[in-house]
Formats: sequence, structure tokens, C-alpha cells
Amino acid sequence: MVVQREHEERKLPFYGNLLANLAFQAGYDRAQSNMLIQLAQRLSYQRFCLLTLVVRKDRFQMRPSYRKEPRGASPAQVTALQQMLTLYQYGLVSDASNGVWLSLGDAVPGDAQLQWPGAALHNLMELWTAPPSDIREVAALFA
Repeated sequence: MVVQREHEERKLPFYGNLLANLAFQAGYDRAQSNMLIQLAQRLSYQRFCLLTLVVRKDRFQMRPSYRKEPRGASPAQVTALQQMLTLYQYGLVSDASNGVWLSLGDAVPGDAQLQWPGAALHNLMELWTAPPSDIREVAALFA
């Protein structure tokens, strides 16, 4: 499918950064490196953008919660919430207010903060170099 291939291609520079940085940066043992590589392989390009959004969330106006009306969300918003929930389930983000995300209605993107694996991926993959327009596009889904 063309759309899927295009998104996979957008991941390549970041995946290359991960491999290069792991090879030349001290502090990551083989187990940690393998775990980070496996996580990166499972993440979509949108999830890469979401990790960057979590770091830059103070630059965007995001809706405080979907708890009361997740059914009122658009299909694109539901997809983005599902992607954010997956990042939580993978242990890449947590809820800054110590909330637990069990469903889409529990996910509060504005309260997300990076956990160690998410921060390591963000840094090693150099996700801060993602096009700002891609981050704005994802942030707009939570407005």
C-alpha cells in the first residue's frame, strides 16, 4: 500500500540515527540497545511525531481530556488517541498527574511525559529534527 510505504520511508532517517547513535554512544548495553531497536521498529511515523509532541507540548494548546466525550472525536482523533495509548502501553510515556490510561477515554495527551525508553528514543533518533509541520499536524488532532 502506497500510504503505508510512504510513512515507513519517513521513519528511515530516524531509524538510521538510532543505529548510528547506539554504535557510537557509550552507556547503552546490548540488551538496552536491542530493546530500543525493537521498540523503534514497532513504532509508526505518527508515534515518532507524538513522542516529539510530548516534549514540545507546552508550545501547543491541547484539549485537556477526552474522558467525557471520546465518542465525539473524529476518526483521525481516535487514531491519534489510540497511538498515544499505545505509547503509554509500551512504557514510553506516562501520565504526569499519575493517572492510569486503560482506554481511549483515559488518555490525556496534554498530561503525557516521556519515560526513559521514550526519552532515549527521542534523543537517539534525533526526533527533534522532524518537520515542524508534521508535529503541528499531530498536535492539531488534540486541539
